Amino acid sequence: TLPDDARVYFPERNVEYQPGLSLLTGEYRTEITKEGFQDIETLITVSPPNAEFHFDLSAIHHTLEVTTEPADAQVRLVGTTVNYHSGMELPQDRYRITVSRQGYVPQDLTIDLIEDFARHVALERACRTVQVPKTECRDVTRYRDETRSRPKRLSETGTSMLEESRRVGCTEAQASAESQARYHRPTDVSFGSCSCSRERYCVEGRSFFNFYTGQHECMEHEWLYDCEVTMTYLSGRRTESYTESVPYTEQVCEEITVDEQQCEPL
Repeated sequence: TLPDDARVYFPERNVEYQPGLSLLTGEYRTEITKEGFQDIETLITVSPPNAEFHFDLSAIHHTLEVTTEPADAQVRLVGTTVNYHSGMELPQDRYRITVSRQGYVPQDLTIDLIEDFARHVALERACRTVQVPKTECRDVTRYRDETRSRPKRLSETGTSMLEESRRVGCTEAQASAESQARYHRPTDVSFGSCSCSRERYCVEGRSFFNFYTGQHECMEHEWLYDCEVTMTYLSGRRTESYTESVPYTEQVCEEITVDEQQCEPL
């Protein structure tokens, strides 16, 4: 037989062929089998003095289909001289297949081709994790004290003394305060309330004959109104110093170690 290790069996005699087996003259139903090959059933005739028979078994073929990712990866049948191509037919057997491409981790497959076989193989990038130094910077808000100047708030008081109206006294007192503050070029002016006090005043009294008697006579209607108005304002000429906390941004950098993937070039 070809292959030479096929099994030859005579079912009617329930005997398996062995070298040197003797059979009587006659016809014998014969079965020739081997895994992976098509079975042969035939009738042989044994006649003296000797009988010789030869049988070639046809191998059973199955389709092999391997798709890959990336699509241009190489598929190789290890231990054979056969070049793989899509949809090829191979005899039923056990095969070792390698799928590879530059820049990717290769994969090995061992398959028993006992039927049509299809497989998709996705390769992983050939990468490794390494630790690399890196400078990391961030913005930090800080504060510093700065001395600054601003207009100084001043206060001026105006007074007036009138015999008649308190209202007029307030107006004149306000005008007096404005006059005093004009040098400082005031802005943001605010006036306080007008406060007036009344006091009686006296005049020298004379007699009918126009002689001075040394006495003071006071008249009931003779009153003085002493009015006062205070104004506060920001001076355009005078300033004062003050301290203010001012924010500013500073970049702070530090060296750190990070994990980074390095992959082989494709």
